[in-house]
Amino acid sequence: MSLLSPMRKTMRDAVDNSVAAELAEIRARDEALAACIDRIVEGHYDTAAPGGDDPLSRAIGRLLQTLSGNVSRNLDRMVDLSIQTSETAVASANLLSFSRQIDQRSQALASASEELVTSIGQIGVTAQKAASEAADMRVSAQHGLATANTAASAMSRVSTTAELAAEKIAELSAASDAIGSIVSSIDATRGRPTCSP
Repeated sequence: MSLLSPMRKTMRDAVDNSVAAELAEIRARDEALAACIDRIVEGHYDTAAPGGDDPLSRAIGRLLQTLSGNVSRNLDRMVDLSIQTSETAVASANLLSFSRQIDQRSQALASASEELVTSIGQIGVTAQKAASEAADMRVSAQHGLATANTAASAMSRVSTTAELAAEKIAELSAASDAIGSIVSSIDATRGRPTCSP
């Protein structure tokens, strides 16, 4: 046996040990990278980047940094959208409130207009009654002048009709005052400041 054989065996053992150590190191690195990738897949972007200087470790580190940045930007966008949605909801609520106020005022104005129409109708009826009674009074007066024998009874009828006409004129005056009050109410409603959104 030559002297070189034990040296070769020693060298071969040293190389085998070196290769085994490198393989163990690569296996440990691969397991660490696989664990890091698993955490990224699960959504844990706060995972520490791999510490190796090999291309795969650097690539996974860049991927982790990019995904983490994307998540941060998406979170910022979601917060902005949430704020905008809240502001839109508040503006919609204010708009609904203003719409209700306008609706209430419109209903009040419509009610006042209906009262005005009713009062005008009542005035028309009262005026027709007054005109009819005035015509009756005229007829009665003409009969009184024509008929000397029934002058006393005719004068009594004329007096009664005149009293009724005076009452109707008083009713007409009261209805006119009511219309004036309604018109003032409508003018006051128009003069109110409107709510600005």
